[in-house]
Amino acid sequence: MSTTPASPRNYITMPVIYSVICVMGLTGNTAVIYVILKAPKMVTNIFILNLAIADELFTLMLPINIADYLLLHIYFLTVMSIDCYLTVAATTKSRKVSY
Repeated sequence: MSTTPASPRNYITMPVIYSVICVMGLTGNTAVIYVILKAPKMVTNIFILNLAIADELFTLMLPINIADYLLLHIYFLTVMSIDCYLTVAATTKSRKVSY
């Protein structure tokens, strides 16, 4: 289960795409829910209303995905930096010991 490293362009591109999808999805689904609630109650309208609500709930999770995407990469870089520091510190410390 290997993942390819993300390019620096993805740090900007992915959140922007997710944000645009989130805004458009919330706007469109809210409009559909409003229109369906004002329309007569028919089986087809109830089905479309349920789909719009499910899609709206999914769309509300996109900001969490954006934050998770960004924080995961920040966490990974932090851990790698600490590991690099500890490696350099251990090497420096071992050179000071006289034999």
